Amino acid sequence: MTTGQLYDLYLKHPSVKTDTRSLSPGDLFFALKGPTFNGNAFAEKAISDGAAYAVIDEPIYTLPEKTILVDNVLIALQELARCSSL
Repeated sequence: MTTGQLYDLYLKHPSVKTDTRSLSPGDLFFALKGPTFNGNAFAEKAISDGAAYAVIDEPIYTLPEKTILVDNVLIALQELARCSSL
């Protein structure tokens, strides 16, 4: 998915979350990674909690029609932020 396509999706679902504990129905969930966690592992929970889509970067966590696979979630989120600030 291109940044432009992701931005179009963001316009339909303008709330972004990186933590399933603060997720609201309709949010876009970005599965960030850190030294002690892998947000990709929470994609299914995000979708079951009402996220419109989960943006992931590990194909093993793909859920049909509900996940958006990108090369790197952090970079995708940064590019979306740049796009939305224009």
